[in-house]
Amino acid sequence: MTSSDFGDRVVTLAITVRNFLHDRKDGDVLPAWLTTRPGDEVTVDASTGIRTVNVSAPVRRAKLAEQAKVLLGGGWSVGLLHEYLAAAEEGTPQQRALGAKAIIEALLRWLPVPAAEVDAWVRGPLGGNIYGLTVLAEQAGVDLVGRWRAVSAPGRAADAITAVLGEIGRIPAGALRYEATGTDLIQNWPDGSGEWLAWGEQHLPARLRNDVDLLSPVGAAMARLLAGGWTCEQVAVLTLASPAGPGRVAPRQAADLAMPVEILAAWQDAFDVALPVLWEQREVLHQIRAVWQAIGVPVAVVPYCAAAGMSPEEAIEVNGRGDLQAGSVRMLASLLRRG
Repeated sequence: MTSSDFGDRVVTLAITVRNFLHDRKDGDVLPAWLTTRPGDEVTVDASTGIRTVNVSAPVRRAKLAEQAKVLLGGGWSVGLLHEYLAAAEEGTPQQRALGAKAIIEALLRWLPVPAAEVDAWVRGPLGGNIYGLTVLAEQAGVDLVGRWRAVSAPGRAADAITAVLGEIGRIPAGALRYEATGTDLIQNWPDGSGEWLAWGEQHLPARLRNDVDLLSPVGAAMARLLAGGWTCEQVAVLTLASPAGPGRVAPRQAADLAMPVEILAAWQDAFDVALPVLWEQREVLHQIRAVWQAIGVPVAVVPYCAAAGMSPEEAIEVNGRGDLQAGSVRMLASLLRRG
């Protein structure tokens, strides 16, 4: 399948998922202060008395609800999500909606990371400022997080860096905020380079250490893969099979996709596409995966359901009958691809 064809398929999948989310009744995914209320669509200028009708407000809230459902599919609880959104509760209806949008988009950028771990970063070294997730989502921050996650016990990277900073203790409930303060939030953080070098010397295969500068972008990508559950041997196989030098992109693309190696292979197999083609659609794939996994479809079967053109509703029905078997769905996807 060509890159263009796969892109078209992903767009279709995203529309299917968006329609599914729009129609799905998940209760109050947004806090009450973000839902439609009489007068929300009308803004009155205090100085002139001019009334402005904001016809986009219902559409904006519907979009927020869809994005919130993606987060719930990715492991966030309603209670925790509402606690984060409370940081945008003040202001006019439009200001509240824009604040909620910024918070949800910051959380979506870390969708592949467990919610409890993201929460630990916010309440620990980020000092309660949710905006810090946006700062960390830039490349230097992503690499920093990857190194600390690779060398720390699962879910404990935030504790490790908090201890180094000497700022022990969690931010209490209600103290979360969203303040765009620039990159100074992390400028004094230790980047984990020393810890990563020491860990790599002890755990990585010698052939990999001799071939890759662990402090290069490739080395940072390797740390992110290890933090995402890849074994040292799996990282070595991928990295050493990629052409050496600055152009060695396979580890970085795989790290951006943030999938276990078996699931990454399943997506490539289901659509018959190379790693770079998947990488081009990484952000949409993260959200599609979260929704499908949330409805109970086995994670290894999701790519084949998607390739077979099954809607989430169809997958729920088939899975409920116990008929969603990897082999049969894979065969159906293969037949459709060839046809």
